[in-house]
Amino acid sequence: MDNDFRRNVLTPILMLVGLVVGVAIVAISISRVLLTVPETVATFTALALAAYVLAIAVLVGARPRISSQALGAGLVVGLIALMSAGVISAQAGMRDLHEGEAAEGEGGEGAEGEGDEGGEAVEEIPEGAATWVSVDNEFTAAPESIPAGEATIALDNQGNLLHTLVFEGADVFVEADAGAQAATTVTLEPGTYTFFCDVPGHRATMEGEVTVE
Repeated sequence: MDNDFRRNVLTPILMLVGLVVGVAIVAISISRVLLTVPETVATFTALALAAYVLAIAVLVGARPRISSQALGAGLVVGLIALMSAGVISAQAGMRDLHEGEAAEGEGGEGAEGEGDEGGEAVEEIPEGAATWVSVDNEFTAAPESIPAGEATIALDNQGNLLHTLVFEGADVFVEADAGAQAATTVTLEPGTYTFFCDVPGHRATMEGEVTVE
């Protein structure tokens, strides 16, 4: 009875769980690699992976007597190599997608501030500027309020990715490369403004409100 249960119930369930976990690991690892390497390299990498899978399928079809042990060993080695590449890519960080996807933002959430051309890169943030500090994918510091009228808005990017600072409903757009600072001078009407980073995928964790009074 126990043997029948293991063979008919437990083994199929474990095989299904293993298959789902394996597919998830492969998908995540491949996505991390493709998002880390340059766009051209990512294209060739994806084509090479597809060619590899096709070659394995052809080999199995041509040699149906290939042992399950040999096939399993090959799959395990490939999975370990792919996981290692995914871990290394995750530590390296995602490549900058902002420039390549700028066209998407022209009609999207960040479009209204783009006329300001990202402000001006500065060696030192001007005294008295309202300063936002970004680290990784969050604003770690941001003013709660700033005076109405002419104001200097600055972005101190202390992280490893490009970030922007956009005001919804106002002509404010500041862009700073990783480890850099940028500032712009604007004129603001009183009110409450939503600010965010318009780099694709960043707004979810980089958004807040500031009061102009």
